[in-house]
Amino acid sequence: MYDFSGYGGKEDLYEEFCRNELNINLTKDNSKLHDFLDENGTRIELKKQQDANWIDSRKYSDLSDEDRKIKLHFLVYKKGQSDVEVWECNTGDFVDIFYKDEDKDIARAYYNMVSSTTQIKKSLHVKKFIKENNQIFKKIF
Repeated sequence: MYDFSGYGGKEDLYEEFCRNELNINLTKDNSKLHDFLDENGTRIELKKQQDANWIDSRKYSDLSDEDRKIKLHFLVYKKGQSDVEVWECNTGDFVDIFYKDEDKDIARAYYNMVSSTTQIKKSLHVKKFIKENNQIFKKIF
């Protein structure tokens, strides 16, 4: 039904998936911290992977109070299968658990020293992270 495998963001497919399966109407609004807006203006960032993902530490090193409210949608799929799970949490809750203060300090310092396109990536094993931190997640599909 919905094949999220392969590289690339799959934003168009996720927009269709949300409309048909979750009854959520999304509008693409690609920005630094989010991919979509829902009908209420809630900002949503899509993270799509089988399990392992690389998260840009610099991107999350200096969030405003409003940015901390962005909804992260972790779409977990199995290659070659149509089964998917979607887990939702607030960006702020995710960052508070995933990054130690020194990680954010290093990313912030690096951000001030290099070009704006340079990324600092930290490995995330999504399934394990969700299992160990289920208090911040809500399964929405």
